Amino acid sequence: MTFEVLGFEIFEGSPNDAKLLEKFINKLTISRKVRMGDFIMCDRGFTSMKNYHILISRFLLVPMIFARKNTNVKRILSTLTPPISIWDGKRYLLEIWRKIVKEFVEILEIWPVFRELRSNIELFFNVSKNCVRLNKVHQFTKESVGRRLFEPSI
Repeated sequence: MTFEVLGFEIFEGSPNDAKLLEKFINKLTISRKVRMGDFIMCDRGFTSMKNYHILISRFLLVPMIFARKNTNVKRILSTLTPPISIWDGKRYLLEIWRKIVKEFVEILEIWPVFRELRSNIELFFNVSKNCVRLNKVHQFTKESVGRRLFEPSI
């Protein structure tokens, strides 16, 4: 298993991470940086049932999304469905999908082992934000920065 940064993007308007994952993974898939069966590690900002389903059933990837306290893993597992393409003559995908679900469950059982790695990822993003001077500014559009800088004080 290798741990390498596959991509890094800064989005204008500071959208919610959970809404960005599908587009980002699609870009990585098209550029062939990720393949079926790869493990994808994300922080808790990407936690959503939809993202677990997308990674497992659409992209056939093993999600390593650091779960929030209120994440209902049993519900995620009970609502997973195999990719529809297995009914289109690609029955081999069903075995791959089952293997990915099994690996996902195994990861959930040993998740605390990955805390240090996740911490290193957070450190990387903090250093990256510092390099482009986004460490202190939490507004990422010209308009929101302008409002922040020129906000009238009463």
